[in-house]
Amino acid sequence: MQPTVYFIAGLEDWGLSVSEGSSMAGHLMGTVGSSQVLWPETISAACINPRNFDALVKKTGAHRIIIIDRLSGCGQGVVPISGHINKSGYNFLTAVTPYQDYPRFPDQSNLYQMHSDEDSVTVQTVGPERFSQLGRPTDSTNNPVSEALGLVVPVFAYLGVPVWAYGSVKFDGNSIIKFLQTGF
Repeated sequence: MQPTVYFIAGLEDWGLSVSEGSSMAGHLMGTVGSSQVLWPETISAACINPRNFDALVKKTGAHRIIIIDRLSGCGQGVVPISGHINKSGYNFLTAVTPYQDYPRFPDQSNLYQMHSDEDSVTVQTVGPERFSQLGRPTDSTNNPVSEALGLVVPVFAYLGVPVWAYGSVKFDGNSIIKFLQTGF
């Protein structure tokens, strides 16, 4: 079974379109190729929170999730991500935990799943506004920056959903979909 793919930016930002789209819990859903995809209406606490993610997981049956984010300063191609430093000034778990039977203060030490053969990076999440101010993404590997990965991953991990994260400086959704079809 293919994992569910969560694009942090809208599909139009990746040059993709969906077949059979719908919306639920502050997110849009659809199918691209053979992959079930989700993306938030906005990158905000109103859309990205435990209640909405719990509803999405139950609706989609997602038992694992692949999160795709836009990057800058991170080389070419699809880059596996093994960690983040949240420099956005936001945390979408603040003031919404505990949720149901989950803890108030969740363990945030092992959020990312990795394949053993991947060379991964830790990114600095700066949030959508600051990311858009970076200008044209660079492929320099000196300072990997993500748009919003550090805002989304903790919420899925809080609910116990295994997360694999990838990003790209080339916002080419077709290369992401091809990668997913060969990599999972």
